[in-house]
Amino acid sequence: MILDEPTNFLDLLGVIWLENYLKQMRQSSGTTLVLVSHDRSFINAVCEEIIILRDQALAYFKGNLAAYEEHFELQKLYWGRMKEAQEKQIAHMEATIRETTKVGKKTGDDNKLRMAKSRQKKIDDRMGIQVSATGGRFKLNRDLAGYHFKARAEIEVPKDERGTAIQLPDAPDLRFPGPLISLENITFRYKRTRPVVLDDIG
Repeated sequence: MILDEPTNFLDLLGVIWLENYLKQMRQSSGTTLVLVSHDRSFINAVCEEIIILRDQALAYFKGNLAAYEEHFELQKLYWGRMKEAQEKQIAHMEATIRETTKVGKKTGDDNKLRMAKSRQKKIDDRMGIQVSATGGRFKLNRDLAGYHFKARAEIEVPKDERGTAIQLPDAPDLRFPGPLISLENITFRYKRTRPVVLDDIG
């Protein structure tokens, strides 16, 4: 079943009924439901898996929207700390390389110059993600298949999506200066057998 914004025109009782109906349907028949909605509480109540479209790629998450958002914040924190620690490590290594190169040139020590060059190569080639997708130690053959310019991918901290601002111009004035519609002496009822709701309006 595919539902696109099913709660848009429902009142609160209608939304509650639909939530209960979809939960019962899922439990009794195992029907797959694809749902698109902006109603966060409805999504949290009904959905068991989230498909996220971000940066032109789909990602899948087992759980509802609230669980995904909590997981996303934890991932931002985790990768942010890892990137910060690695940047400190790189800054320390670069300071050591500069010092070793300076001493090597001053004393004419080729071993120190080779050591500095080797460390620079390590920074250029091996700095990046140090753990696999499962959190274990990174192994080049398993975790980075194919041809790449570096032996490690850069650490990318997940970013919050930016909001989109749309500015709509003011509507132009109507060409007709008078009212578009004019009604007088209006009476309204829902059915002919029901009492009048609005009487002699206008």
